[in-house]
Amino acid sequence: MSLKWPIMLLVLLVPVGIYIYRKFKPAKRSKKLAAEINSYKNLPSLRKTLLLVKTYSYLEAIFLLGLILSVAALLARPQSEILKIDEAKTHDVVLCMDTSGSMTDYIVPSFQALKDLANKNPTDRYAVSGFIDVSYTILPLTRDMVSVNERLDHWIEAMNSTSQDNYPVELNLGFDSGHIVGTDVARGLQGCMRRFGDLDSERSRTIVLASDLEDTSDDKTELFKAAQLLPRYGVKLYVLMPSAYWKENPDIAKVVQLTHATVKDVSSVSSTRDIVSSILRDTLNKDEVKQYAKVDSPQILWALATIFAVLWAVVVVLRWRVSR
Repeated sequence: MSLKWPIMLLVLLVPVGIYIYRKFKPAKRSKKLAAEINSYKNLPSLRKTLLLVKTYSYLEAIFLLGLILSVAALLARPQSEILKIDEAKTHDVVLCMDTSGSMTDYIVPSFQALKDLANKNPTDRYAVSGFIDVSYTILPLTRDMVSVNERLDHWIEAMNSTSQDNYPVELNLGFDSGHIVGTDVARGLQGCMRRFGDLDSERSRTIVLASDLEDTSDDKTELFKAAQLLPRYGVKLYVLMPSAYWKENPDIAKVVQLTHATVKDVSSVSSTRDIVSSILRDTLNKDEVKQYAKVDSPQILWALATIFAVLWAVVVVLRWRVSR
């Protein structure tokens, strides 16, 4: 922590004031005969005492000068600017993919859109998750652009190089689904919420969900409970659907209502990339999250000032003990 210069000058007043007072105060004169004074000067013990006092006086001046220079350097030290991210203004974005059916065609263009926007907004954090009857992580929440690019490129290449008709899409995304069948949207939403980590901290959170919200479970209680979590924690939800048929399904309509979701009608697979890009552009870059902060690392100068102050105090005490 850096102190202001007036405070530092006040701290210096103590040793400087003591030095000036001792240097210029008038010496006490006692009435002694000239012969008595000359005899004192010839005493070996007195000559040794005077030499010690003189030596301590020089050391006192040297250490005081070192203390003054250290404090001056502490006040005038150069400070470099570094890039600092204001975490409260950054955005957390989770791209959630329904990999259980026809929505698999929308995975690659969604990944491509996320990669493009993430590289233009490296201060924000991104995650990708998928779900079928269970939720699984494709990319953990991170702002490490190397990880984002490598993982997304890997999954895009895997998806493009394999026929999805004969090969489970989850395997291409690093998850072995085994014999799991069905779609559990509740677990998908819960998995997205877990990606955010600390939900109590204030920050912008957005989920882009590519799903038709067709839940195969008989009991929709868990689905509705999961849907209520999003507005409770201020999480925005965008849902990509191939059509607007959800309005005719009361369960899906209730999920949309409970989550306060914005539904985007994806008319074709080719339009997915543009729609996801539009959502991310509206979400990101709304606040300035980059700022320059001064680097404050005065530990060495503080150490020097402390050493000189201690040495000066020790010399003053020694000189006082010798000359009293």
